[in-house]
Amino acid sequence: MNPQEFVDWIQTHDPLITSKTGAVKKAAQMLRVTEMAVWQWLRGGRKTSPSMQLLMELIVRHGLSEE
Repeated sequence: MNPQEFVDWIQTHDPLITSKTGAVKKAAQMLRVTEMAVWQWLRGGRKTSPSMQLLMELIVRHGLSEE
């Protein structure tokens, strides 16, 4: 999973998130990273590590299984 897919997932699954900025803030909280790191991933200025990609995928799977 890439950061854009993760941010998109947050926007579609959290009714309180109405903007991309809000989704980035939520992603940063969930992944325990800075908002700047998430923005850098989205803009391609920084690569995500394989472990961070796995964490995003696990969060999505866990969230989807509770629905």
